[in-house]
Amino acid sequence: KTAPPAADTGKVWDELIRSRALVLDEMASRHHAASTGEGPEVAALAQALSAARTRLSALVVRGPDSQGEEDYSTEMAKAEEDKERAERNLAEKSVAFRAELAGIRRGLPEVAAALSPESALVAYVEYKQSPKLPLPRSGSSLPKPIRSYLALILRPGLPRPILIPLGPATRIETLIREWKSALAAEPMGLSRPGSRAEARYRDMGSRLRKAVWDPLVGSLGKASMVFIVPDGALSLVSLAALPTGKSAYLVESGPLMHYLSTERDLAPGPSERPAGKGLLVMGGPDFDALRAESVPGEEVMIAESTGGTGSEGKDERQLYRNPPGTCEDLQTLRFSPLPGSAEEASDIQSLWIRTSGEGNGSREIATKLTGPDATETSFKRRASGYRVLHLATHGFFLESHCPSTLHNARTSAGERFHGGREAPAILGENPLLLSGLALAGANRRQAFVPEAEDGMLTAEEITSLNLSGVEWAVLSACETGVGQVMAGEGVLGLRRAFKVAGAKTLIMSLWKVGDETSREWMRNLYEGRRRGLPTAEAVRNASLEMIKSRRSRNQSTHPFFWGAFVAAGDWR
Repeated sequence: KTAPPAADTGKVWDELIRSRALVLDEMASRHHAASTGEGPEVAALAQALSAARTRLSALVVRGPDSQGEEDYSTEMAKAEEDKERAERNLAEKSVAFRAELAGIRRGLPEVAAALSPESALVAYVEYKQSPKLPLPRSGSSLPKPIRSYLALILRPGLPRPILIPLGPATRIETLIREWKSALAAEPMGLSRPGSRAEARYRDMGSRLRKAVWDPLVGSLGKASMVFIVPDGALSLVSLAALPTGKSAYLVESGPLMHYLSTERDLAPGPSERPAGKGLLVMGGPDFDALRAESVPGEEVMIAESTGGTGSEGKDERQLYRNPPGTCEDLQTLRFSPLPGSAEEASDIQSLWIRTSGEGNGSREIATKLTGPDATETSFKRRASGYRVLHLATHGFFLESHCPSTLHNARTSAGERFHGGREAPAILGENPLLLSGLALAGANRRQAFVPEAEDGMLTAEEITSLNLSGVEWAVLSACETGVGQVMAGEGVLGLRRAFKVAGAKTLIMSLWKVGDETSREWMRNLYEGRRRGLPTAEAVRNASLEMIKSRRSRNQSTHPFFWGAFVAAGDWR
């Protein structure tokens, strides 16, 4: 991408809107066409693809184990070929997704028409800046384009969009890395306001805010609601958590912010899909359970609320909802119990029941699955029928540069694979196998055959589910919004998987979260929903309530405790 002249900004942005996240659109449309049905043949092909994805994910999770590495590489290659063949077969037979895809090529005029008078749209763009004139003399090598960022702003009533260059990507991405390192501080050093770690965060966060947010403020006018389409490394930044002044944050002083996958998410889609019914909440899985199948969970219609206790007075040295280590492979990951996540499941169920019992006529079922019942099988069988999905558990994400089961098998087998041909690079090329959620039995996954559910719900498997009736998918775990970042396509991981599966809004985390602080934030989130707040406001309210509560207890307001969760998708 090259920054356009100001006069051409609208034309270029229109093309960008129509081209951003095309792979995501095609995957989602193809999946929707298959899941809504084009006859028994297409349904069978969709089922075959789902089975191929499950087998591939299980092989990745299990690793070579006792079988030889060469045999394992051969088996992995076959599983990948089976999945690709199933995808091709489905694409050839299913034609409805092409018609739907054609219907969603909305551009700048449609997006502008969808903006309300009090709102604004900010789209970040990673691009390559052309060399400045004059060019070098003949015979000299041309300077390389500079990878950079810019922001595009659209407000109702403006004659044309506003373009704001933000500078070289290396500088901005260095600021993001420093900001993230300040976020990674352990809470033991943050128990009181004014700690050294908190001061460092405010310093790093202020530098990032000045680089990527402050240049935009003057062009936002009086907008009280700002829709944000991130790109590149900015996809992993929570702008609301950036500091302002001596002790405040943008979530307190700035406009209401909400993330979109693409600008097109603002414009109405080609058709409305009916919402599911009720709540499915899973928490506190028994990771050591040795059972592949689930029994029916506790299903409650309307009952008295049992309430729930908060994290007041609890030790700040809490459990985290991700496995220890930074570059473990899937074969060696082990998951510790999360008592707070089980209590969180009870809290959310109780709040849902209270909401249903307050005369609004919803009276929707609230299904809670915990312990050995919180299985992968149960989630896959039940999820499509619900309006809200809530999963409180461990999340995992293996970065593509980390050694992994597939990487190790590939490099070990090397030249021996298939008579000298190199084994296919699957991990790193398929980030959906690198991220997921741990459910019941995850620590005993080596005991299951590849065809069985093993407690490791990968993003790859989620893409086979039909979640088109899901309004909220709440992933209360560590780094559920993290993945491999691709300019123009977003983040490849759990957030991509739930979008492909059809979920309208994903509430996810951008860094590691504590077991107890997550429980408190989520309780605030559903209290906001109970009061009828739209999604974007409920998310902001949950953070504001935690900041207020922590200040009243003279505790640190470092965003480590409250700022990890963001929402993307439908803001209503």
